[in-house]
Amino acid sequence: MPTPDMNTWMVATDQSVEGLQGSVQNLLSSVASQNTWNAAQTQWNTGIEAQIAGLPAGGTDTGGGTVPVGGGGVNCLFVASSTAPTLVKARADIVCTGVNDQTTINNAIKNANNTFTTKVGQKNPQRGAVLLSEGVFNCSGAVVVPTNGFALMGTSRATVLRPSASATAFTTTGANSPAGEKGLIMAAADIIGQNASMCLIDRISINCEQWGTSAGISGVVIGLTAEPETGSTHPVTYGLPIPTNRNDQNWYISNVHVYGCKYGIYWADSNGARDFFIRDCWVGAVTKAGIYAGASDCQVQGCQVITTTAVGGIGFAVNGGNSKFWNCKASYTDIGVSVGSSRVTIANIEAQDCASGFLLNGSDDLIMTGCRVDTQVAGHKIGFDMTGCTRFSVSACEVHTRGSGTITTGVNLPSGTETGTLQMTVGQTGITTQVAKAGVAVTASSALPKGMITMIAREGAGNLFSAGTTA
Repeated sequence: MPTPDMNTWMVATDQSVEGLQGSVQNLLSSVASQNTWNAAQTQWNTGIEAQIAGLPAGGTDTGGGTVPVGGGGVNCLFVASSTAPTLVKARADIVCTGVNDQTTINNAIKNANNTFTTKVGQKNPQRGAVLLSEGVFNCSGAVVVPTNGFALMGTSRATVLRPSASATAFTTTGANSPAGEKGLIMAAADIIGQNASMCLIDRISINCEQWGTSAGISGVVIGLTAEPETGSTHPVTYGLPIPTNRNDQNWYISNVHVYGCKYGIYWADSNGARDFFIRDCWVGAVTKAGIYAGASDCQVQGCQVITTTAVGGIGFAVNGGNSKFWNCKASYTDIGVSVGSSRVTIANIEAQDCASGFLLNGSDDLIMTGCRVDTQVAGHKIGFDMTGCTRFSVSACEVHTRGSGTITTGVNLPSGTETGTLQMTVGQTGITTQVAKAGVAVTASSALPKGMITMIAREGAGNLFSAGTTA
């Protein structure tokens, strides 16, 4: 006959399994969202590539704002860089000169978008698209996205947008520049009719390394409202500010590579900005954050952030409620993942060789599964910090070291009576304190926070278990 202790364990295990099933269900929902994304992107690519096949030979922009509409009136224009191969230039509608290339691109955007006015009677017409060739586009000012439903696409990672001037010299003519912000890609100052939503940015690289990260130029920014750090006084300059007094939701960003900037991809709080989809992006050598998610109801998949070049730099900063992050990785950042909002789902995220792994302070109603912290670097601070976390379901996570790596604290638990389920494995080698509660080492199950169902497998030190009683 089972003993009372065994009954308690069995009940706790059943509850933990229910939490894990909930995490799996959320992950399956994320996969369904991915399938929707794939179908949408395939539709975009098929339509645009078909139009490109019929484009006539083009010429060089004269700067006067007149660009031929390709293919006898289709609303997709092909723009070649000054460094593109000769054959590519011959197929382009327009060829950039390598100086003030944003003017050329903006002219093409304006003309591609203008063709929409003749197609209003169509059902769900495509708003317009500009395809950029491989090569470098030197921009001394903003590329302006004019309306909702517009697509700005490159041909591969070899399509590179590069600022040709420092942040102080950068111009934002024709763009909405809240609080004087300067960005590489921005929304138009006056968007006619429906607002700037459902736009696509795909297959583009942004390299700000020429001016150094201290210049404050970033990669892609959406829904800009204010500086993310409270009380910060340093200049704010981003890549893609979109004003939040407009309904700028449902932007799709994929296959974007950002290097040497302040922020990689940034979207602000949910004041009119939500439902963004980011996938398969790569960010390197940023000072602030690789991906900063301040808006609600956003999804991030398959992204990687490597190296933050300043103390406090974050791989993934999740500050928007009800957002979902999965299959991502942060490497060599000061903080791997920081969660500061509610109803966030995180699945299959790795923080590798980060000074701190997951900082979950300020988050509640958190679902987290299949996440890992590992390091081979000495002197790292913490694996999972849950000090301010309430109402959570955390399962199948682990923290360990490799080689000469060391971590001060494996997992830091909340200090009060919390409601949640926690399943985690904590290594022994190189970890000074495997489990702590509010910074104080925990060596016995009786010291675990009450109200939690806690099962922590401690390598070499025995398991810790709490059935979630409050007595």
